[in-house]
This record gives sequence, C-alpha cells and structure tokens, in this order.
Amino acid sequence: STMNEQDMMQKLKSDPRALKSVMQSADGRALLGMLSGGDTAALGRAAQQAASGDTAALSGMLRQVLSTPEGAALVQRLEDSLRR
Repeated sequence: STMNEQDMMQKLKSDPRALKSVMQSADGRALLGMLSGGDTAALGRAAQQAASGDTAALSGMLRQVLSTPEGAALVQRLEDSLRR
C-alpha cells in the first residue's frame, strides 16, 4: 500500500535520519526538483515551515507530485528505501 503525503510527512518528521538519507539520494534530489518546480526559494520556505511543525505547504507540494505518474513512482521508490 502506498503512503499518502501525511504518512510520509509523519515518517520524515519522526525520523530525521530518514529525511537526511532521502535528501542525499538521487531519487530524493529528483523529488526535490519536482517539488520545487524550479522554485527552490518556495521549497526552502515550505521546508522551514515543515521543520517548525507546519507541513501544509510541503504537503501541498507533495500532493501535486503524487498526482503525476512520475512523481508517484519516485515517491514509491523512496518509501521502499525508507522501510528498509
């Protein structure tokens, strides 16, 4: 079963090491590119908000990515690596 964006946010918030390993992976970087849509400043702000507990902006970005086949496949691969 696939996680939704809330599940993923919970996982990453509860496990900072998971977040770090995701961000250092090629898939993670590809996901960041998709999330930002080229607007890295917006992504940075969303990430800072998420770090302080407000995940609305980041969840919204994640939801948009999950609505595309490429994004969904990418997130699925990341989830698989998080479960290991």
